[in-house]
Amino acid sequence: MVSACAAGVQFAPKSSPLLRTPAVSASAPPLVINTSDRAAVLSAFSTEFNRAEPPMQWTGDIASCKPGTTSETYQQSVLQRVNWYRAMAGVANVPYLSELNAQQQASTLIQVATGSLSHDPPTSSPCWTQTGYNGAGSSNLVLVVHGVNAIRAYVEDPGSKNTIVGHRRWLLHPMLKTVTSGDIPESAGKLGGNSLNVTSTYSTPPSAARDGFVAWPPPGYVPDDVIYPRWSVMAYGYGTVATPDFTNAIVTVSGPNGPLSVTYDHKGSGRIVFTPSGFASAPIQVTTDTTYSVNVSGVTGGSTSAYSYQVIVTPFNQAPVPNKRAYVIDSATSCALAGQEILYMYYTDAEGDKATTSLVEGEGDTDNALFTVGRSLSNGVILVAANDLDPTRFSYSVRYRLTDSGGASTDKIMSFSIADASASTTICPVRSAEATNISNTSMVVSWAKPTTGPVPTAYQVISDPWASCKATAPQTQCILTNLKKGTRYSLSIIGTIGSKQSPARNLIATTSSDSAVATTITPNNNAAATRIIRGIITRNTTMKLSKWTVLPTGKRTFALTGLCSISTKALTVKAPRTKGSCKVTITAQKGTSKKLVILKLTVK
Repeated sequence: MVSACAAGVQFAPKSSPLLRTPAVSASAPPLVINTSDRAAVLSAFSTEFNRAEPPMQWTGDIASCKPGTTSETYQQSVLQRVNWYRAMAGVANVPYLSELNAQQQASTLIQVATGSLSHDPPTSSPCWTQTGYNGAGSSNLVLVVHGVNAIRAYVEDPGSKNTIVGHRRWLLHPMLKTVTSGDIPESAGKLGGNSLNVTSTYSTPPSAARDGFVAWPPPGYVPDDVIYPRWSVMAYGYGTVATPDFTNAIVTVSGPNGPLSVTYDHKGSGRIVFTPSGFASAPIQVTTDTTYSVNVSGVTGGSTSAYSYQVIVTPFNQAPVPNKRAYVIDSATSCALAGQEILYMYYTDAEGDKATTSLVEGEGDTDNALFTVGRSLSNGVILVAANDLDPTRFSYSVRYRLTDSGGASTDKIMSFSIADASASTTICPVRSAEATNISNTSMVVSWAKPTTGPVPTAYQVISDPWASCKATAPQTQCILTNLKKGTRYSLSIIGTIGSKQSPARNLIATTSSDSAVATTITPNNNAAATRIIRGIITRNTTMKLSKWTVLPTGKRTFALTGLCSISTKALTVKAPRTKGSCKVTITAQKGTSKKLVILKLTVK
């Protein structure tokens, strides 16, 4: 939610109910929650609020007044959240009326294009259509949030314009027949929003409310995260059943420390709305079950003059909540190298817990293999390229899981786009690099020019320990000289145009020594990719594997072919007494990241 909710969420619709035979979408079996069963309530809450919201997949465009569509899985996700609240409140589940999708999208389009809400938008409104106008007059409306977050906004009903909790009343109405959701995300500087059709009703309830009335928070166990400032008791009339009048009703609330004062937000026909002291800043966090006894007396005109029930506010370690948006790092383009930081991903946690992040399998994990989780931020992490990205791809999708210190977790599907390097002034790194013709004092470093973006006019190779060489385009190699025998060099190849530089392509090479000579090294900038290392080992000698390469970290496995032998404990390789060759393959698994090093040795 955002601070603009008071202005963003407006009154429930004022048009008359639409009575129709609905063409409804298939949905899951009806959800029933026994609020007197603590375990059942917490299980249902965890299942619903710790799930990943599906991608919206909106196809519209605000600038061209195209309302677009959303995915069916997204629509069903909204319905699922509606029915969770209804099951907790003790009223029947409702199905989804897909025939109104176009109307609801058109309604939301008017609201987000205008930047304000109206159930009667004038014809001068941006993107106005009669279809959208019809939807606006029969819907709950909200800006800033959409999808499942819009449903929470309707039940919470904050702000000075919502003292009668009209959105809540319609959403939890026992005679509600169907819902239809229109959703548009934030786009081109415009706020996102939702229009939820809630005026398709039965003439009588399909089933009586569980408690004989509808309250929020409802009687029984209620997770602390869905206890909102405004409490309400509603009773609905229909047919010959009169609507009770709460105009002169009195509410008393008693907690563990005695009676609480009550502030009335609304008293009238069919409902009373009040805020108990201590709940103005709800949701509150409790550490143990806390019982509040509610009594409403002085009700007239109905079958009863009083309602009494208990709300047991129940602690629940809610999973971290991923931010709706992630932020692509300014320097990231489609030619990003392995190891380059790409995306900031943030979260909030109601209990203030720190969360760990991991990439997981499931819907939306299309590009998980291309990325790894990098360094942590105070309330988030950075997504890092595991391998060089394809310069011709600009859009990606990953699925990740946030797990807090209490073990609560939630999944998030994150779709994002990065800048097209060919349309950027950023110089892309060289595509590949290798060191060849390595002696004890020199080596030749070669590379391939970038395939996209501005082409470098010159190149420079620098190393640690220090050495350097330069080449002018179209030349793509240079020679490092005056090197030290048997020394491991970390090389960086950089393309330049004037004072501008590309990101560095890195590799490691070792000059020759008396007993082992590295002859060709072809890495891919990062240990996440395969490194192929060629070398020479003298007959009947034992050498440390680290002589040729930095061993990858993680759970290592070794495979050996040829005449050599290997000690996985000492991390050494022993050459046979005769000439020949052998190959050592080292695989390291660390989380979802897999690293591979192939060491090809010639025995002399």
